[in-house]
Amino acid sequence: MIARIGEIDRTEEIRVKYHCKLAENGRSIEMIEERRDPPELVTPWSEEGIERRAAWWTREVEKDGAIFVSEAAGTLTGIAIMGPEKHGKCAELVAMFVDKDHRGLGLGRRLMEHLEDEARARGIETLYVGSNENERSLAFYQHMDFRIVCLMDASVVWIPGLETTITLVKRLVWELNAKA
Repeated sequence: MIARIGEIDRTEEIRVKYHCKLAENGRSIEMIEERRDPPELVTPWSEEGIERRAAWWTREVEKDGAIFVSEAAGTLTGIAIMGPEKHGKCAELVAMFVDKDHRGLGLGRRLMEHLEDEARARGIETLYVGSNENERSLAFYQHMDFRIVCLMDASVVWIPGLETTITLVKRLVWELNAKA
């Protein structure tokens, strides 16, 4: 299934993008909003990009991660992948993509809900994700109650394994306590 990720059309126009940089005080990192005019076009992955992601995501699932997909008319329309439990009862949301023609219809929310239910069933207390640095991605995760916890400026430090500079976290146990 993961090898079919090229079926998901991830094309979109980015009107707002964020980058992280060392603040003038030299003691913290700040997130800078950049308006794109004309908008930046996100294009489909290259064959190399598909192969690299498919290999990475497959390894995560095979290490006891989880995968949730959506299909319409035999075509992959969405995918959500959680990596295996890390120390401290947390897991990474490794991938979350929804086809451009299926965005805004609740598909991403449903995929995320299935993934969170699976995480809870496994005793996972926290999910984290390295978000794409654009307005739509950040807004989706924040709408799903993820909170920004880390900004990284690659010129100051780069943490291997993190492909992005903005990390968000969602504590699943708080939800359980709030519902009780």
